[in-house]
Amino acid sequence: KCCNIINIVEESTLYFADYLKNKNIELIFDTDIEEKMVECDVDKIESVMCNLISNATKFTPEGGSIWVNILDKEDFVEIVVKDTGIGIPKDKIGQVFQKFMRFKDYSKEIEGSGIGLYLVKTIVDMHNGEITVNSEIGKGSEFIIKIPAKIKRTENFTQKII
Repeated sequence: KCCNIINIVEESTLYFADYLKNKNIELIFDTDIEEKMVECDVDKIESVMCNLISNATKFTPEGGSIWVNILDKEDFVEIVVKDTGIGIPKDKIGQVFQKFMRFKDYSKEIEGSGIGLYLVKTIVDMHNGEITVNSEIGKGSEFIIKIPAKIKRTENFTQKII
């Protein structure tokens, strides 16, 4: 289905606004375009955003920040979710998308199944996209998603309505 991915990402992000405000975590949403039509599954892209923002929320302390940025790169859309959380150890970055991989914040108990990032990667792959992560202990994490902006065209744009 052809959808405006900017709206999907923005609505998914704003879903967390009140919750983050109550946790004293700043949420910043920014985009360099208002509309970008791409072929995507709306529910699955919402799931990706909710997983990434939820993880950022779990690992970002009070007073921290979470940014969601969308950049138009012509052939693809780049979605960046960045936080000022605890970060991921360098030796674990290569494992973040493995099924049942869990990270610990030793300062508090964090619940999780360890399948969220695995599902995120699976969904991004399903959209012929790619996801990468940059992280530094004590400074935070940054997840970068690239979704192709190809739109499938059909010969006949009119649909017969019966």
